[in-house]
Amino acid sequence: MIRRDKRIYQLVLEYYNKCLDICNTRFLINHPLLADTVVNIATVYAHQSKQEQALILYKKAVRIQSTTLPLKHPLLSNIHSNIDAVYEQLNNYNLALKQCTIASNILNEQSLTSTYPLIITI
Repeated sequence: MIRRDKRIYQLVLEYYNKCLDICNTRFLINHPLLADTVVNIATVYAHQSKQEQALILYKKAVRIQSTTLPLKHPLLSNIHSNIDAVYEQLNNYNLALKQCTIASNILNEQSLTSTYPLIITI
């Protein structure tokens, strides 16, 4: 089963990297589809316990999205939540809390607490 999962991750990464190549040749360097693809690759790395690679890509996605979206956009909150989860896996709870706070503040400022009732106040 583990071997099969590794093959699936490799296949998924192969397709996401092809998508990334297409995005890099067809779109500007700050295109939202590029950021989405980077997030997807980072998520695969996080599931493979490759946290350092995941962090690099999540942070790249934040940089890309920050150039095209308002700084308080909910998509940025999602990425910060992903970064939070990776820092938790690395037992770096101070940085995890920082990312969690950023994500929470974005959602609170967007008045999404009624849509997402599990938002907590830190």
